[in-house]
Amino acid sequence: MPKRKALINSATRKRHLLQSIKRSQYVVIDPEINRGKLTFKGTRILVETVLTALEKDGKMEPILARYPKLSREAIREAVELASQALVRPFEPGHDRKLRLPV
Repeated sequence: MPKRKALINSATRKRHLLQSIKRSQYVVIDPEINRGKLTFKGTRILVETVLTALEKDGKMEPILARYPKLSREAIREAVELASQALVRPFEPGHDRKLRLPV
C-alpha cells in the first residue's frame, strides 16, 4: 500500500473511531479527566486498565468486583471500541462480532 493511501486510511479509521466514542454510551474522552485518556463515563476508571485486566484474567467478574460502578455492558462497549481501533482494520472479515466473556 502506498504511504499516502496508508495515511489516508489511518486518518479515516481515527475519525470513525472518534465518532464511535462520541456516540458511546459508556466511554468518554475528556481532557479534564485523566489527561484525556479513555475513561468510563462518570468515573476516573481508565478503559486501558480494564482491558488489561480482562486480557490477564479473561473474566469480567474480578473487574466488576473491583470496580462496582462498571457494568458488563460498559466493558463490552470498551472491547468493541478497542476492536474497531486495533483488530478490525487489519483483519480479513473484520465486520465479524467479537465473542466476549459472559
